Amino acid sequence: MCVVTDVPEVPSRRQAMDGFIARSSGIAETARAYVGWRGRQSNQVYGRPLCGLPGAVGAMLRADTGDTQDVINMASYNYLGLAGRPEITQAVREVLESYGAGSGGAPLACGTTPLHGALERDLAQHCGQDDAALFSSGYAANLGLIAGMMRPGDTVVLDRHAHASAVDGVRLSGAQLRVFRHNDPEDLETVLKQVPCTGERLVCIEGLYSMDGDVPELKAMVDVAGRYGARVVLDEAHSEFCFGATGGGLTEVQGVKVDFHVGTLSKALCVQGGFIAGDAAVMQWLRDLARSRLFSGSLSPVLVAAATAALRISRSEPQLRERLAENSRLLRERMRAQGIDVLGSDHVVPVVTGEEETCVRAAHKLSTQGIHVFPVVYPAVGIGRARLRMTVTADHQPHQLGMVADALVAAVAEARGD
Repeated sequence: MCVVTDVPEVPSRRQAMDGFIARSSGIAETARAYVGWRGRQSNQVYGRPLCGLPGAVGAMLRADTGDTQDVINMASYNYLGLAGRPEITQAVREVLESYGAGSGGAPLACGTTPLHGALERDLAQHCGQDDAALFSSGYAANLGLIAGMMRPGDTVVLDRHAHASAVDGVRLSGAQLRVFRHNDPEDLETVLKQVPCTGERLVCIEGLYSMDGDVPELKAMVDVAGRYGARVVLDEAHSEFCFGATGGGLTEVQGVKVDFHVGTLSKALCVQGGFIAGDAAVMQWLRDLARSRLFSGSLSPVLVAAATAALRISRSEPQLRERLAENSRLLRERMRAQGIDVLGSDHVVPVVTGEEETCVRAAHKLSTQGIHVFPVVYPAVGIGRARLRMTVTADHQPHQLGMVADALVAAVAEARGD
């Protein structure tokens, strides 16, 4: 999620959202007003229930009738198509019979099993780090890492398009928050030059940005951070297991090591949970003191077993990454051939529509044609930068991607009144 600043006067929909976020009245009054406003919106495209696996094609409930509708799903994070793989299902069945459905406690109480430790070791080895610590989600991992390590007097420098979890982690830590221009090593250096010499410094970037679909110049970023004594956190939520010969992410592709490697189990592995990999002593410190881990129930053994099986598949089947890359290329080329400007270069495929109303109308039109695309509007992105964000998977078929590209071009043109 982008850090949005300097918000100018906005049309009514944005003003309404600002009011609900700011909560200028009481909780009950604001909630009732929001529910009433939400119900009056004609194009409900958010939160549609999915009735089955998050595959390339699935059944979703229609908001207007409550019936199911088969759709081409362009909003799933099931990047490698691992949802429903029989090896994962079998691993879940076996562990469910032995351990039950839940962990039964927090990690330091009784919520840790040998399965947790084995997965942490596998993830550390996968990332080329000393050790790894599991969290309940990628959000909790980012939050726990930053709030757990940083203190008042320290400085955290974020890319302007950093995820909300990083922003919230800085706020909780009490450290000073500084922002540099998106994917700009020179501006990062300018910002670091202005940081006081006292205190720890942390630079947070991402392997694949979820709203723009682009990647950073990792070596340049790490080199700049190193010159100013700053540690680097790389959030590979959307790139881990998708990039590189073994799925090692952007660090593997660009041959660069970072201090802390944050990842999620909920995207390419299509399970749930998050992790941090890094120095062994720091990982043990965070296991014991990161509040988002310490005061949360431990990951279910069932999820740990599923993630372990999914990790094994992702490393042993590089053809999944090859198919993902090819599908991403196909969709982008098909849209560019029709004059559509597509951001980024990989499996997160954003098409900027500009106005929020145009974006939502186009997404609604696509939904009536059996294509589910996620419309991203303010405050998730800046004003005037609304976009239709598509996520490609290894399971999508070329003819499906062609249908999506053609339908999207027509839907955007109709929504704009062209």
